[in-house]
Amino acid sequence: MKHFFGLLLSVFVTATLLAQSDSAYIVSGNKKFEKKDYVRALTDYTKAIRMNPNNAVAYNYSGLCKFYLYSYDSAMADYTKAIELNPVYVDAWFNRGILKSDRGDDKGAITDFNKVLELNPANLMALFERAVSKGHLSDYDDAVTDYNKVIELSPAHEQAFVNRGLAYYELKNYTASVKDFNAVIRINPQNADAYYYRGLSLIYTKEKERACNDFKKSHEMGSLLAQAAIIKWCR
Repeated sequence: MKHFFGLLLSVFVTATLLAQSDSAYIVSGNKKFEKKDYVRALTDYTKAIRMNPNNAVAYNYSGLCKFYLYSYDSAMADYTKAIELNPVYVDAWFNRGILKSDRGDDKGAITDFNKVLELNPANLMALFERAVSKGHLSDYDDAVTDYNKVIELSPAHEQAFVNRGLAYYELKNYTASVKDFNAVIRINPQNADAYYYRGLSLIYTKEKERACNDFKKSHEMGSLLAQAAIIKWCR
């Protein structure tokens, strides 16, 4: 299942919350980060940390840069330091959860996303990413519960419908899966995967003709999986 991959970077930092000496480096680093110049942004955040070793914001942003530069262990250390310095720092908890999930530690990721949701129960991204991690662990019932909340908060969340549809498929609730992929197609008629996965669910609801039409539609959009499905079920 895909991530809704939006790492948190609060670009506009309130300077009064930071020591004057490190504020300028934070602002400068953020501008470079926005341009995806992660090496130079990291240099600025490192300078901010040297000026103020208790700057949780700088550690969090440093961790973000290191994540994008594939220095995962160091990024983990920075996020953890940011949390030690500020235990209610939602961005750092979320970013560490994303890193844990990306590295295969979905149980650890869920713990971090739980903390985000304890601090901010309506955090859409944390709900979504917790559901993704639960899906990775085959905890599909709980994943569906989280996707329900995401969709309640964001009724046009395409990827939440996709992932919930896949979770229903794994739970063998093929009728519910079809309904979710119907919703995906309404939101984005060009989503080839939605036609493919709806077709799979339709096979199990004994609607072969509709399923084959979906496979053909998906194949026309370039899906190799759909091509294999046509060979298996539609010839």
